[in-house]
Amino acid sequence: FLKAAALSAVAMQPGMALAQQAPTASISEMASTPLVRVNIAESLRTPPDEASMTVGTQTKAATATEAVALNKAKTEKLLATIRAAGIRERDIQTQGIQLNPDYRWDNEPGGRGRQTLIGYIASNSVQIKTRNIDTLTTLLDALTTAGADSVYGPNFSISDPAPLRKEARIRAMARGLAEATEYAR
Repeated sequence: FLKAAALSAVAMQPGMALAQQAPTASISEMASTPLVRVNIAESLRTPPDEASMTVGTQTKAATATEAVALNKAKTEKLLATIRAAGIRERDIQTQGIQLNPDYRWDNEPGGRGRQTLIGYIASNSVQIKTRNIDTLTTLLDALTTAGADSVYGPNFSISDPAPLRKEARIRAMARGLAEATEYAR
């Protein structure tokens, strides 16, 4: 006969929640009576309703100023395409701009060589989020046509996982309570 049972419920996917009901028995009762701990996990799945990705542009030029100017123009064209695709301003975020020297390796006799500066490489990356999953392929085509040199993603997610976590907690608590009650008989 068990006088106390501890109940833990863990709701998983897409987040994790933990609920615990502490034992109500005294220490002496717990020392003389077995304790059963029941851990219950619930997983709920739903299709994603948003996707995020990072798209980038890159340009090369003889001078740093020219590379940055060319990259600015290329990125502005990319941003215009993103906005034309219906991506909201709050879902567009510039991630970073980089400027690096561009070297050429020149081989010399005797297996030696040296680097020669030939210009500069400017790059820019923009993170975007779309809630229109059905037209993602069309969006990717438009971005690369507009000059995106790199695309990282898409990464799929659920815009509001709170209702799923709540339902998982409710289900885990119900199952855990039923199992703990059964063990306590």
